[in-house]
Amino acid sequence: MIRFSKSQLGMMTLLGLLIPSINFAHASGVTVVPRSSQNNPGVTFKNAYGYVNVTRRESFSGIGPLTGTGPLYFNVSGFEPIVGIYYFTVVPFGNGTMILRFPGTVPFEVLHSTSSTVSYDSINHWQSLTYSTSQTDPVQVIYVGSVKTNIQNSAWGLAAIFSLIGFVVGILWIKMDLEEPEHAATLGRKKDLVRALILMCFAIALMFSMAALFS
Repeated sequence: MIRFSKSQLGMMTLLGLLIPSINFAHASGVTVVPRSSQNNPGVTFKNAYGYVNVTRRESFSGIGPLTGTGPLYFNVSGFEPIVGIYYFTVVPFGNGTMILRFPGTVPFEVLHSTSSTVSYDSINHWQSLTYSTSQTDPVQVIYVGSVKTNIQNSAWGLAAIFSLIGFVVGILWIKMDLEEPEHAATLGRKKDLVRALILMCFAIALMFSMAALFS
């Protein structure tokens, strides 16, 4: 029968409370709920050079700043894998350069008109969509569909979680061994086990990442 001291039970209880809190949760954001009107559906965001109509329920980390002549910002950070595909109807007036920016990760694909241009700013970490002519463009900013990216993100995320658990378990157990000398004889072995657990997590992540890179 395995017996635990009071300090060990206390540490295990703390760990039990910690593990459920480790997840891929995102911060609360902004959810756009379109109008149900057949004549004027969606939610419109407008400046002097045109407007963007959101016709589906979609969540963002934030929207704005929205200025009279500046770019329209739709921050998707943290919501890319949840929403997956963002749908917009973009209507530039053609009286100047209309710019949309989507702070977040690099999208898998952007479906847009041939007369508009797209680019990703790797310094500011946003996708830009630029218009200079009058048109009506149904746009899709797609963050799902790349098996490679999804596998990589999942693998590294799981590795980070299991590594954190390994570190916490190792630190707590070593601390208990130092406080209770009668367990010091097994200290070296436990250190080796913790080290092996962390290396195994990163090895699994690397394996999935390599498989994704060459898929």
